[in-house]
Amino acid sequence: MKHFLFALALFSIHQLFAQNTLVRYDKLTSTDWLVTPFSQKAEVIVEGKNIILYNGLVKRVFRIGANLACFDYKNLSNGQQLLRAVKPEAKISVDGLEYNVGGLLGQKENAYLLPEWLDKLELGKEDFVFQSHSVEVIKPSINWKANTWTLNKTQPTGKLLTCKYLAQAPALSGLQVNVHYELYDGLPLIVKWISIENKSTKDLKLNRVVNEVLALVEEESAVVGKPEEMKKQHGIYIETNYAFNNAMRYDISDQTTHWKTDAAYTSQVNYNYETPCLLEIYPEKAPGIVLRPGEVFKSVRTHELLMDSYDRQRRGLMIRKMYRAIAPWTTQNPIFMHLVSKNDQEVRNSVDQCANTGYEAVILSFGSHLNMEDTSATNIQRWKELADYATAKAFCSVVTPCSAPAASATPMTWLTPKLANPAGRFLATRLVLAATGAWDFVIKSRLFLQKPALTSGKTTAPTLETSAPPRPTRVIPDWTTRNGDKWTSKRSCTAG
Repeated sequence: MKHFLFALALFSIHQLFAQNTLVRYDKLTSTDWLVTPFSQKAEVIVEGKNIILYNGLVKRVFRIGANLACFDYKNLSNGQQLLRAVKPEAKISVDGLEYNVGGLLGQKENAYLLPEWLDKLELGKEDFVFQSHSVEVIKPSINWKANTWTLNKTQPTGKLLTCKYLAQAPALSGLQVNVHYELYDGLPLIVKWISIENKSTKDLKLNRVVNEVLALVEEESAVVGKPEEMKKQHGIYIETNYAFNNAMRYDISDQTTHWKTDAAYTSQVNYNYETPCLLEIYPEKAPGIVLRPGEVFKSVRTHELLMDSYDRQRRGLMIRKMYRAIAPWTTQNPIFMHLVSKNDQEVRNSVDQCANTGYEAVILSFGSHLNMEDTSATNIQRWKELADYATAKAFCSVVTPCSAPAASATPMTWLTPKLANPAGRFLATRLVLAATGAWDFVIKSRLFLQKPALTSGKTTAPTLETSAPPRPTRVIPDWTTRNGDKWTSKRSCTAG
């Protein structure tokens, strides 16, 4: 009896300690991070069965049980708890079948979640199972260096948590999923993506990759009403690096955010269970890829910025501060002049005019005489001489293809922005990659980019035409972009 009472006392003390541990990280901040720099740094804390992402502005907690599950996602500026239920950390469809990555099954009440329920929840039969985790500092997603006037020249800092999962299903033996969470210093921001490694000896078809699944507290309730008619959770702003259509507004250009209903939430007010309270992130129209042995697929990067206000101006300021921190190159904005050139002398004349009047760039616009598809030594030397001329005027040379290549001629642009460092050079390309002949053009552009006179590359979002053929599932092996004098080697894949 004494042994039993002693064991019960130890268990009670352990439970009380575990609860106090989480409460310790629940303290709300009194600092407005939009106004005052926030001193608390990002941390990944392991205490007992919990892995805690914490930076004083946001807290996200995972429980290590039968599997890894997120059960706490809180905004520490206003105390808002975003989660109401446990869901998988990701979902992937392989060879036509869907599999959960992490998460736990068996939660009966989905309106709210109590931590004491977690140890009673179960592992799904064919779910990917948590194996281990690692922590490191955040590494820049782009090896960018400012070479013009820039408001923010520093890369963001923080911690990266990576959780490793392995397949249970025999058909997926050798397939490993890594779920990555970047927690930033000074921002209520977590960036999440997943990578999938094929360590098997056979090809696997990735049909769809859902890199985030959140059972969020509903923004509003209605007895009747369709999901598109009801407001979505305002406490979290979502933006991924997969957006296009020339709207110049993310909410219209977004291709990945899906607000869904949750049939497991049976106590919701909506009579037909149609409250939009389940958030999933994935590219809907991407065709999928075949992942070969030894290859790695990376999903879209989901930026999850927690909002503490309904005020439109404040929300906009929060998004802008996020951009300035995580994408400092957006604060680098050269002033340029468009030119439709017919010959080299017109380029020299425009460079002279811009140098005299304070312009920072000249861009050869649509219909100009540059042809980047001509990779002959004569053409390379010709444009190198023009680049050197711009450099001598304290300018930096930039070449920008602005439209889809046709079968014969391709409209191009030539940009020469003024730089703080006159010796620098910058080259950019953009085109409609879905258009006929685009891939041949990219190969030739790569050769043009690699020449000594032009040392960095850029692409912008494609304009998709209704008549354009389906986008290939593979881009160019061993090339995405060039940073300084080093090419980043990555095979680009797309999966829905």
